[in-house]
Amino acid sequence: MKRDHLGFAVLVLCASLAPGGRVASAQVRIVGAISGTVTDSSDAAVPNARIVLKDSGTGNLKETTSNAEGNFSFPDLSFGSFEVTVSAPGFQNTDVPRVTVEASKTTDLAIKLQVGQQTQTVTVEASATPILEITSNLTSDTKEFKEINQLPVLGRSALNVARFVPGASPPDSGGGDTRFNNMPGGSINITVDGINNASNGFKSGGTSFFATAPVRLGAVEEVTVETAGLGADSAGMSGTNVKFVTRRGTNQYHWSLFYQPASELFNANTWTRNATGQGFRNRARTHNYGGNLGGRLLPGTRLKDNVFFFINWEQDYIPTQNSSTERVLNPAALTGAYMYQVGNTNTYQPVNVLQIAAANGYPGAVNPIVQDILGKENGAIRYGYLTPINGNFNEQTLNWLDPRRTYDYYPTTRLDYYVTPSLQLTGTWSIQHQWVPGQHNWPSPDAPLQSPFRRGGYYIWSGAVNWTISPRTFNEFRYGIQHSGDSNAAAKPGYAVEYSYNGQPLRVNNLPLGLSPISSRTPIPPAATRS
Repeated sequence: MKRDHLGFAVLVLCASLAPGGRVASAQVRIVGAISGTVTDSSDAAVPNARIVLKDSGTGNLKETTSNAEGNFSFPDLSFGSFEVTVSAPGFQNTDVPRVTVEASKTTDLAIKLQVGQQTQTVTVEASATPILEITSNLTSDTKEFKEINQLPVLGRSALNVARFVPGASPPDSGGGDTRFNNMPGGSINITVDGINNASNGFKSGGTSFFATAPVRLGAVEEVTVETAGLGADSAGMSGTNVKFVTRRGTNQYHWSLFYQPASELFNANTWTRNATGQGFRNRARTHNYGGNLGGRLLPGTRLKDNVFFFINWEQDYIPTQNSSTERVLNPAALTGAYMYQVGNTNTYQPVNVLQIAAANGYPGAVNPIVQDILGKENGAIRYGYLTPINGNFNEQTLNWLDPRRTYDYYPTTRLDYYVTPSLQLTGTWSIQHQWVPGQHNWPSPDAPLQSPFRRGGYYIWSGAVNWTISPRTFNEFRYGIQHSGDSNAAAKPGYAVEYSYNGQPLRVNNLPLGLSPISSRTPIPPAATRS
């Protein structure tokens, strides 16, 4: 190994194995293999045939020879397309230009050499490859990148692609979750680049069709669902494995951009909203946009054909309008004039509670803070519409549409370093970051946003070393972390003060006479609380 390759390999390996978070409990092989037999026209084995394997994506080469039985194997291959060239003295060269390798699968080839000069080449189409896998008894179905992007998947979650494989059963009308081959939900295990991405908490509740760190369509090269014949390379985790493999960079730069909108403008209004004169549908829109880029990481250097990167960025911007309501005093009650029912009769009489208070030695005016709150409530009425409350002569309901926004970010990265033809280092990282600025508890323009929320603790990353010692001996070391947890660092003290008076924040729990406060949802730190 060259010295510059060795130093860079140590650096990449140390970065990929940095500690932190919670170590994932399942490590699953995601590489594939090519196995084959070389024979002549009489079906006799051809030993010592030279087999050269070229990675169509990176251009990297691997080489082996057939044994006495004519068998050969490339056991530790990344997913993708490969070219196989076979040559032997006295035979024409045979070229298989497109051999597909999928995660956890062995692609079997039957190469038949024709007598002739090695300067002649016979090209074998991919259809000559056996359709049935004969090396392993694994039963699986794989959806590749091109197919993934052509399927009518709702949203951008790659998990929905697994519903298209044979044996998948949709949730029944009574609820439940997606199942495979009628096995219970707890039998499903989900991995990303060989690292467990399922939630044990959800599994215990019977819901296992769930990914802790959501995987996005643009970041996935293939989705494989394994339902039978699971071996040690599947970690013996469950009856059904759903495997996601992150896309990798190649020796050509490739990029893409996308924008996928959804809008309530294409939906019909509800009967209730039409009946109450609300001609507009609640705002419910989703803007999905993003892009990706992959290629050589170090062009123009000696490592240009050894180090490749891939970056995918997707974002959801979800602006909505939710129907909100609060109770407010009617104009007479704001002056202290309340209506009350006389006994059990249908007679109602007005009474001024402020005058009664003054006559009994209590303050006859509203507290300045309460007066300020009531003034804000009354001023907010013009930004909504009022509806009466049956049997309530002192209050009415204020209705309005409250705009709310949610931002979801989904960055994914992958780094591949081909140190030698038999040694590869890989690191991947995916995260979900969510930011909800909050909501308005009153429709006035100066109402502050309440209850902001930031979630940045859902991620999964992995580091792997794949070493092919010989065609029959290979080793894969894979280490990863799955982390889940909510953080709300943005909801710091003073960010969303629900009410202030003379520049001082207050938390209003209750008002006299059963009046509704502006709000009491967000706690104010003790140092800023006033009574």
